[in-house]
This record gives sequence, C-alpha cells and structure tokens, in this order.
Amino acid sequence: MNDEELKARLGEVPLPDHKEAEDRAWALVRSTYESELHTQAVEEGSSKGVAVHRPDFRGPAFRLWGLLAVLAAGIIVISPARALVADWVKDVVRGPQVESTKVSTSPPGGGRLLVQNQSGTWVTKDDGSRRLLGEFRDSVWSPKGRFVAAVDDHQLVALTPDGELRWALTRPSPPMLPSWNSPDGFRIAYIERRQLRLVAGDGTGDTVLASGAEAVRPAWRPGLTHDLAFARPRHRVEVLNADSGRRLFTRSMPGSIRGLQWSTDGSRLLVWTNRSVTVLDSRGHSVWDYASKPGKTVETAGVRPASAQVFVLERGRQTQAILTGPGERTSVVIAARSLSDPIWSPNGRRLMVAWPEADQWLFLRGRNLSRVDALGDISQQFSPGAGERARFPTATGWCCTR
Repeated sequence: MNDEELKARLGEVPLPDHKEAEDRAWALVRSTYESELHTQAVEEGSSKGVAVHRPDFRGPAFRLWGLLAVLAAGIIVISPARALVADWVKDVVRGPQVESTKVSTSPPGGGRLLVQNQSGTWVTKDDGSRRLLGEFRDSVWSPKGRFVAAVDDHQLVALTPDGELRWALTRPSPPMLPSWNSPDGFRIAYIERRQLRLVAGDGTGDTVLASGAEAVRPAWRPGLTHDLAFARPRHRVEVLNADSGRRLFTRSMPGSIRGLQWSTDGSRLLVWTNRSVTVLDSRGHSVWDYASKPGKTVETAGVRPASAQVFVLERGRQTQAILTGPGERTSVVIAARSLSDPIWSPNGRRLMVAWPEADQWLFLRGRNLSRVDALGDISQQFSPGAGERARFPTATGWCCTR
C-alpha cells in the first residue's frame, strides 16, 4: 500500500466523537504549524534582512496538509491507528503511543487529585466525581490525604476533602505556598511577604522561622526530624531544623531557585533553577547536575518516589519531558508544543503531565515512562456550562494511590 492509498483509506475511517476530536485537533495543529512556520520565517528573514510576513493559511497547500494533520491528530487522541500516521505529525507531538483514552478525572491506578482553575480548588475522587472546595489556591495535601491546606487573599485554611473548613488563619498580607510536613503532619510552612512562617497542623502557634525568604514553596525533609529547605535571596538554598532553628547547611546555586523537593528517603534534595537541576546530599554537597541546552529553560523538575530518577520539563520551541538522574541515561520521554504541571503518583508508578492544547492529562508509566494513558475533555469537566470559555485547569497534588 502506497502513501496515497493509505491517506484515502484513513479518510474513510469513522472515528468516535469525530466532530469534537476534529475541532480540538484542528486548533492544536493549526496553532503549532503556524508557530513553527512563523519561527522559521523570522529566522530566515532576519538572516537576509527582509521583512517577515505570516504564511497564508487559506491556500490549497495548507488546506491539504491541514486535512491530513487533523485526521492524524484525531487518531492520536482517540484511535489505536495512531502508529500509522505518527510520522506525519512529529512536529506536533512525539513520544510513546497513547494506549487508552477516556473522559474522566479519575487517575489510572486510583487516587485523588487537587485541581485549581478560575473557580478555585477542586478535589477529584476515585469514582471520577469532583467537588469544589471554594475560591482557594496553592492547595496541598496533608499526609495521607486527610486534609487540604490552601490560601486566599488573607487566609491560610485547612479543609477536609469534602469541603468542611477545619480552621482559618487570617494574616495581614497574603499567605502563599503552604507545605505540610510528613509523616506526622505536625506543622505547615508557608511564605508571607519575605518571611518563612510556621503554624501547627491544628492552626495554632503561628510564628516566624526565618526572614528573607524567596517566593518558592518550602520543602520538608521526609521523616520526624522536621528539617525544612527554603530559598534565600542571591540564589541560595538553606535547610533549617524547625524545632531548634539550627541551620544545617546553605548552598549557592547558579541561578534563581524555582523549586525544591526531597527524595522519599530524605537523603537527597533536588533544586532547580531556570537553567539547571542539581541533587544535593544531606550536607549540601552536589552529587549530580543537569544543565539545559542553549535556547531551552527548565520549567520544573521532580524526583521519582523511591527512585533516583529525575523528571525534567524543559521548554524551548517544544516542551520536552526528560527522564534523567544520577546513574541514569538521559532520554526525552515525550515532546509537544505545550506540556505542563508534572506530578508523580505517590507510589512512583505513574507520572501525570498536562497537555492543555489537546485538553488532556497524560499518564506515563513503566520504568522508562514508555507507556501512556490519557484522560480527555478536562476543561469542560471543571467548567460545566462554560463551553469554549472553559479554561484548562492546573493539577497541584496527587494523593493516596493504591
């Protein structure tokens, strides 16, 4: 079978929900193709000193390419026949084959998600149902998922997953970036203006632990020592003991710190800036480094639970999901124009990655994250009745998988 026969046969294949899938796929492909052509034109035009014009998307050449790309992208989203046309859309998305797709908000493997959109903070349940907790943001789970900590303009609150308010702490300035320690849940750390503050898990004993903190979510070392990592000005990371206030170490980084995360056993601290990812040992010594390539920036990173593997989301012309780490081979797992908000399941068996342009959550699994399941129509499920005005939400936490 030649290419023309394959194209003709694919055009006759009926697809489930084909109209909705075609609309989503067309918007995704057109946006990506337009961006790529314009980028190429800018680069070529700049080198020749000529004016640059956007391509004509009404011409027959684009309509023909677009028809094939829409069909291909529709198959990527909902059909096992994706492998037949993958080569035609590598500039849109490349990576492992999506093995299953369904409309739901219940993660494969089970568990509950914290999700945020313009309405506030939501909790999803194992059965796919959703509950809006209120107009809160920066939400995080407590240990074992019994409670949720979140903030609004002047309050830090603790709620049950059913939306029952347990306590609220009112502050003169907006609190932000709460972090609940594990496993005992004895304290919550948060940032207010330039202060690193602590409050007990029952909402009492609010106090300042350190001044001069940057707006980066603090990271508790797992265990009963109550050690806390946070970002200081001038690109420094510092670890304090919350009980005694004793400084355990401070370390300068090669750029502004964007995020912090401890390994499951508390022996390593992951620190990332916009251009690098570093693993520190318990004394603050570097044991592994990753530097982004020219023209790319590190969006976020995370340690795989109970593993040395590190996941890096790197943004350039495309967003690349990279699996790497100490003693690990560096490989690109999946790439697309827009990927965001990676979250490991608590048991480390799956990695959830948002794909807003396709309105999907991708769930990568396997040691090398080579297998993928997807949940679709995410925006509508958190914005019922909003239609085209529905915005893609942000997932902030995954708890309690089987």
